[in-house]
Amino acid sequence: MTALKHAFEKIGEGIADAFKGLGKDIAGAFKVIGGALTGNPNLMKSGAEEFESGLKEEVSGIAEVADGAVDATLAASPLGAALMAVIGPSAQKFIDGVFTGAANLVNGGISGVVSVASGIATGNLSEIGKGLEGVASVATLFVPGAGEAEMGVDAVEVAVNAGKSLIQNSAESQAESTVGV
Repeated sequence: MTALKHAFEKIGEGIADAFKGLGKDIAGAFKVIGGALTGNPNLMKSGAEEFESGLKEEVSGIAEVADGAVDATLAASPLGAALMAVIGPSAQKFIDGVFTGAANLVNGGISGVVSVASGIATGNLSEIGKGLEGVASVATLFVPGAGEAEMGVDAVEVAVNAGKSLIQNSAESQAESTVGV
């Protein structure tokens, strides 16, 4: 499969994932509203969980689209193709890891918001604290003037996630080539 074809497939999968997530968001929101109108806390909780799942799927889908766009740019340009030929599959795995790491960071913030809300509803202070930790890591990405130190911590977290993904993908590739899959 050519690199350009693979990049466009990745973009297509990302768009599909983002729209699946949007569908879950809408269904979850209706469940929350229905639960609130009928006084059904189980329906509200189910709706909130579905909304959270959908939002995370949207973020991951957007990251896939961005990753595919970078891949397409590299594959379509002579300089990008030469760079990929010299660096090899490790560069691709690193690029994938960067986008996955960024999506995981944002999804951690989403989980943090849910944990804070759940902690407030149940009076569980440790759950609120755990949630605030996830929210704080993402908040610095969107607050102007949050400080270079906090942004540096987030960049390090994305880089660490990218490195982990690179190591995991390399190990999987090595195992597959050893087995002959």
